[in-house]
Amino acid sequence: MRRTVLTLLLACQLLLATVPADAYTYQFTSGSAQLRWTNTTITVALSSSLSAPPANIKSGSDVVEAARRALRRWSDAANIQFVIQENSPLQTLSPLGAGDGVSLITVSPANSAEFSSTNRPGRSRIFFSSSGSISEADVALNPNPDPSNFVLFSTDGTPGTYDLESTFVHELGHLLGLDHSGAVGATMQPRQSRNANNRFTTNRTLSDDDLAGIRSIYGRRNSQPVGSVAGRVNYGAGAHVWVEKADTGRIAGSSITRSDGSYRIDQLPPGNYRVNVEYLDDPVVAAEITPSRGPYTGIGGQPAFRTAESQASVAADTTTTLDLNVQLGAPAFNLRALGIDGVAPNVASTIAAGGTYRLYIGGDNVDQIAANNFTVLSPFMRIDPASRVVESGFPTPYPVVSFNLIVTDSAKYGDYSVRAQNGAEVNYVVGGLALDPYTDFVELNPLENHVFFVSQQYRDFLFREPETGGLQAWLNVLNNCSDVNNNPNCDRIHVSSAFFRSEEFQLKGFFVFRFYKAAFGRFPFYAEIIPDMVSVTGATPAEVAQRRAAYAVAITQRGEFVNLYVALSHQQYVDDLMQRYNLLQITTPDPANPDGTARVTLTRADLVSRLGSSTNALSRAQVLRAVVESNEVAAAEFN
Repeated sequence: MRRTVLTLLLACQLLLATVPADAYTYQFTSGSAQLRWTNTTITVALSSSLSAPPANIKSGSDVVEAARRALRRWSDAANIQFVIQENSPLQTLSPLGAGDGVSLITVSPANSAEFSSTNRPGRSRIFFSSSGSISEADVALNPNPDPSNFVLFSTDGTPGTYDLESTFVHELGHLLGLDHSGAVGATMQPRQSRNANNRFTTNRTLSDDDLAGIRSIYGRRNSQPVGSVAGRVNYGAGAHVWVEKADTGRIAGSSITRSDGSYRIDQLPPGNYRVNVEYLDDPVVAAEITPSRGPYTGIGGQPAFRTAESQASVAADTTTTLDLNVQLGAPAFNLRALGIDGVAPNVASTIAAGGTYRLYIGGDNVDQIAANNFTVLSPFMRIDPASRVVESGFPTPYPVVSFNLIVTDSAKYGDYSVRAQNGAEVNYVVGGLALDPYTDFVELNPLENHVFFVSQQYRDFLFREPETGGLQAWLNVLNNCSDVNNNPNCDRIHVSSAFFRSEEFQLKGFFVFRFYKAAFGRFPFYAEIIPDMVSVTGATPAEVAQRRAAYAVAITQRGEFVNLYVALSHQQYVDDLMQRYNLLQITTPDPANPDGTARVTLTRADLVSRLGSSTNALSRAQVLRAVVESNEVAAAEFN
């Protein structure tokens, strides 16, 4: 497996555009007018070929639904909408210079000649006026079943196939006026990878870079405060400038410099950003972004330079000016490839919150860089330097090193970069890690999807995946609700509160929560309550009872508990626990059988005497649990 990790890079295909482009990158006329639809209600025809697809699309794939989902991803993201005409008799792209006025999406074999000299997955053809107003845009997927072309599609992640929806989403970005991005994690980056051991579906969802690009043309659906960063690089066309949020490391937008070195990145929420500029020399290269003409004359032919880093603050409704200076000369090292767990797709590698992965990094002289100089500048993930291995046997012209990558449970959706430093020199794989667990949901915010919302209640409250019957029961509540946001009898608050009140949550989450409040007088941190909830989860009632008892003992052995209580007398210990809730007595499950049904009333004196008794004695863990599970504490914390 290790010996094939980076060879897959060579098999990744380019999704080359047919029209020149600019920053983000936009598309332009030969006279440098930016391409865009002037009418933001765009009519798109779905060819009948989508209902009877060619043999290179896996049987059973819902091609029409994949196209509709791809259209919605863009329309949800910006102030545009699509009017969809289904089952059009048209089959082919309009010939160059002879548009028919119909914007067509097609997978028909009649387009084979358009792909005769290439094995790229798809192409778009744009028709526009000299002012840049788009009048028609057609999208075709490669229909060639020739095995030598190896262009197969599926919607279920079949190894060796391209993800159908991802291809549609990319080509529709061109239809709307975007060209390619230099950020590896962007849907509009030039490459798409075939599915392998893992599904490569991250390009279905729009990255922050894609969102910034499309919104800079058409605006947002809902106005929000945003600003911009703009300036010049002392370079010509093709320098890649990108911004990362300073607090999270998440990619927020990018730009490719024009021939005069200018760049601009719009639609940035107010805040602090790292602003970096890098020479495009793998995983994305300048020649893949756009042809060398118009505002990008010279792109791909400029000399190499070394990466430069800077910072900027962005305020709403303002443009922050930031000029960047680079040092010409070939970098002493270069990160060329990135992969996770045996697969290097040359698109972003998909990760998930809470995961640990084997991260492979290939490139010039990477084996000469100290292990602790490989980082992800984000609080959500870290590279373990102690796990470094210099790999051998890879069929690559450059060395490969590998590390363990640890992602926190609290990691947020987005694209993140891997950074390496050697002395004063730095290098990146920009947006090479995609934390993107929501590719099966078309909603821009996955919480708008009922399946995701209910499933998340199971995960957050019960720390498990939903069972089929329970999931469907809650979906029935929401699907039949008159207003899922404002009807208190069936809305999302109603559903979420039902999980909070459930017996299962009381046995797990509420049980753990009360220990922190009773013993420490504080809320548990996320990193505390999640493993604690796992520790009291069992497969049978007997196992749950055993785990709950063990948890009560374990929490009294923690350093925080010992520091608070170990020096106290029994009287002081009981008084501290009871005084937190102003209690003189409690009604609680019998401490001798806390998982039974019998409840007893115990005064402070009862608890103190039983702590010091030789008969019917209680441990401090049992007393703490008795207070935690008392009616009084439950009522106080529930309210």
